[in-house]
Amino acid sequence: MSEIQWSKENFKAYVIMMNTYTLHCLDLAVRDQLKRK
Repeated sequence: MSEIQWSKENFKAYVIMMNTYTLHCLDLAVRDQLKRK
């Protein structure tokens, strides 16, 4: 039971981390595009 709970929390943290990373990459890409114009 506790193992499953830990996995859920771990997965949640992982998803949040990936979303933050993806947004960061998109932000950099957008800034790069704006610089080229």
